[in-house]
Amino acid sequence: MLDVSRLRLLAELRRHGTMGAVAEALSYSTSAVSQQLTKLQGEVGASLYHRVGRRLELTPAGELLADEADVVLEAVERAQSAIDNARGEAGTVRLGVVPTIAWTSLGDIMSVVERDHPALRMSVSTYEPESGSVALANRNLDIMLMDEYRGMPRKRQSGLVRVPLMRDPVRAILPAGADIDTPPEDLDWVFEPFGSEAARWALAICREQGIEPTVRYYTPDIALQRKLVQDGLAAAFLPDIIRRDAHGYRAVPGFPDDLYRTLYAVTRPGSSRRASVETVVDVLRTCISTRPVA
Repeated sequence: MLDVSRLRLLAELRRHGTMGAVAEALSYSTSAVSQQLTKLQGEVGASLYHRVGRRLELTPAGELLADEADVVLEAVERAQSAIDNARGEAGTVRLGVVPTIAWTSLGDIMSVVERDHPALRMSVSTYEPESGSVALANRNLDIMLMDEYRGMPRKRQSGLVRVPLMRDPVRAILPAGADIDTPPEDLDWVFEPFGSEAARWALAICREQGIEPTVRYYTPDIALQRKLVQDGLAAAFLPDIIRRDAHGYRAVPGFPDDLYRTLYAVTRPGSSRRASVETVVDVLRTCISTRPVA
């Protein structure tokens, strides 16, 4: 009988490519990962991986077993969900959120859960979308709430379930006190971290308008971005959800008025039908959805 935990390590090795990365993703030591995968090779009586440069690649036998491992892990997760639902146990849901949602909506989300679902417990972590997607696939999260910008769809990982929640308009906003006639290329800008999808999207939008922006600040902290705008230090692409309770923002002239991002919850198929996960997705929809997703 093959050990399920060792099968998971093999599946993660295919995803990450090194023992160290698997160990980091699953909070193991590298030596423990190596020992368990060596035992798995002994159990199946075949070589499952080999070194190619600095990475480990699965052999044909390893690829076959990793495919079956994914099926087994999903089946185990479905079985656990069925048992949890039959017992009526709310359990704990591990939620990951992008920083914008943590800053604007987390209080509402937690208040609704505590008021309407007192038996349900939640742990919450902030992630950038890319790392949150990995954490979800690694089974370190049950739900990841992330975003996707218009015209820049994220690569969809197979085996994950997406639930659209809302369409959130995004606008290019002038720094406080800036002259409305100041050319956008003469403004200082704040973007998401350099190299992130959000930063690449903002740069692409500027270049579509014939503007090469001067990006003086890079930060994932949406509250800091908003503060830089309010203090007159930078222009920014701010989503409506961050500006709901604020006034006095002025749009940078010349930018399209149909920019937006889509917010959505992502789960794994094996846990998406778990009652506690469904409950949290419904709470997210209630707390975040202010307009339909087209």
